[in-house]
Amino acid sequence: MLAAIVSVALALQAVPDRGPAAREVDSLLEQSQALGRVGKLAEATEVTRRAVTIAEARSRPDLYRSLDRLNDLLSASDPDTMLLVTDRMIAAARQLYGDEDFRTARAVTIRALFAGMVSGDNARLLREMPVGLADMTRLARSPEQAEEVATAAAILAKRLVVAGRDAEARTAMSGAIAAIERMGEPRSANAATAYQASADLLTGWGDYRLAEEHGLRALAIYERFDGPTSMELPVVLGSIARLKVMTGRPAEAEPLLVRALAIADAVKPPRQADLVRTLEDLGAFYAARGQPTLAEPLFRRAVTTSAQMPAGSDLAENALLSLASSYLQLGRVDDARTANAAAIARAESRDARSHKAGMIYLQAAQIALAAGDTAEAARHAARGRTLFETILPAGDPRRGDALAMAAEVAMRQGDRAAAAALWNAAATAMVPRGYPNASREAAAIRASAAALDAGRPPDWRPARTAGDAMTRRLASMASLPASRTAERDEVSLYNRLIDVAWTQAAR
Repeated sequence: MLAAIVSVALALQAVPDRGPAAREVDSLLEQSQALGRVGKLAEATEVTRRAVTIAEARSRPDLYRSLDRLNDLLSASDPDTMLLVTDRMIAAARQLYGDEDFRTARAVTIRALFAGMVSGDNARLLREMPVGLADMTRLARSPEQAEEVATAAAILAKRLVVAGRDAEARTAMSGAIAAIERMGEPRSANAATAYQASADLLTGWGDYRLAEEHGLRALAIYERFDGPTSMELPVVLGSIARLKVMTGRPAEAEPLLVRALAIADAVKPPRQADLVRTLEDLGAFYAARGQPTLAEPLFRRAVTTSAQMPAGSDLAENALLSLASSYLQLGRVDDARTANAAAIARAESRDARSHKAGMIYLQAAQIALAAGDTAEAARHAARGRTLFETILPAGDPRRGDALAMAAEVAMRQGDRAAAAALWNAAATAMVPRGYPNASREAAAIRASAAALDAGRPPDWRPARTAGDAMTRRLASMASLPASRTAERDEVSLYNRLIDVAWTQAAR
């Protein structure tokens, strides 16, 4: 979806008839847009490359917009090549228009955005992208350009959230949406990108009503400009479906997820990241409704698809974890262990000291507990806890994941005093997150832990009640994209605490 900022309204940039070469470029770019609307990305990319070749040789004024279209197509499938194309686009803009032109500033901003995303260096992105955005703002001269400025600001707001700068993100996002709404009718699909970015952030901030409203606006704008099979729609439909689940309307969610998967399947070659997430969304929906036989093949297909992605992506680990969970639901503990071991190997091959690796160790502990092997569970829980204490600073609330898992292992081993102390520590760690129900659930866990510590039978009903309050949200968030790290972390900790509450309430 971030690729929408790369798109330009080609008709608005087209120049009056300048000869046969220009007409050929126009025709090829129109073909590219038509092929893209029906999901034929490989053919659209090939046609666009021909347009670039002709523009370079015989129609230089068309080079910028030809490269721009190629960027749009490469951004989701080949970001490394896309960065090289962006460099060419910057050079073309400077040669054709000069440094003091909106198009040059726009190309520089796109380069900063994707360079930061490809490298995973969010700090670099937050240093460089605002510079280009400031120039875009200063040089914008038309409503279409102002819309692109607002879209870039909305995307920047999402990256601010990743850096933990929520207050700045709220200001940037509200300003971007206000700017778009002041324009009245949207000028392009860029407005949809801004609304979807807003929907993502509002969901994380707990404003589900406005999040759904913005998600539906994004859907309508994409359908208007790109058609009902736009390759951007799977992400938007998945987001709206999750909101419907969160707000107690699962019957409305399923057709959206089925449609999202049909569109993602039709894109050729597939936008693998979107396809994996769409498979996981529908699988998580069925898993949450107690239909693991429907969920498991979707998760298995997500694993197969994600295995074809670049080594730097963590979608393969996510898919393997989802598959392991579905195997547990089906009672296939050995298969769950195999899937989780594959996730550990994948994570360690990328970065054995990453937060993702730690989370996979904790899931391995959960699977071992399901298999009744407390010794193995203790080993995995200790690995996760040691890793978190090494890579996360003191006071980081994400340490609560490992503490809660260690508490559950201690309880299974019969060490009630250790379990009480660890649950107290986990409860203390989760409160600074400030997420909905965090204080309530922490208080419930702490009260039960205090009962354990005093040698009294714990009353787990408050903890279970608090856990129930999170269940709908938990189910809908189970397959969040890797970029939404804070919410993924929240899911994992609530998973641990809810598992604890339900396990003990049943005893």
